[in-house]
Amino acid sequence: SHEKENASANVLQLLKPGLWKTTIIVFYNWCVTAFVYYGISYNTNELAGDPFLNFALYGLIEIPANILSLFAIQYKGRRNPTAITLAAAGASCLLMYPIPADPWWIGVSLSLFGKFCITCAFGILYVFTAEIFPTIVRNVGLGSASVSARVGSIIAPFVREL
Repeated sequence: SHEKENASANVLQLLKPGLWKTTIIVFYNWCVTAFVYYGISYNTNELAGDPFLNFALYGLIEIPANILSLFAIQYKGRRNPTAITLAAAGASCLLMYPIPADPWWIGVSLSLFGKFCITCAFGILYVFTAEIFPTIVRNVGLGSASVSARVGSIIAPFVREL
């Protein structure tokens, strides 16, 4: 019966032959997205300019980012917006290093763009993950992907120490 099928859904089913590649890719995406999201968020104190303004901007940038992710999902699909937002967030992170501290607004703007893109990626990943797994393991897949994101978020603060 349907109840027996749902009761047997577990994490090991995500590693079955037709699904294991998808599972690994999804887990990796979640881990990296959370790692970058929290890495950028923890960096607000390191930016030039007013730290309180930077913190407020970092919080406010999530509103338009989440709205844009809804439109991207609706009109552009899942894969391309995910790839584009992850690539743009990664590029903005890499470009932060050669940017001088003065003028301060260039570094802050680039960092805000990275936060905007990674927030969009997170919003898209939630929907994409729920849709990519078969119905019987959908909740297990989304929950397990969220666990892999927590691993990325746990690692993020320690990278500054390297």
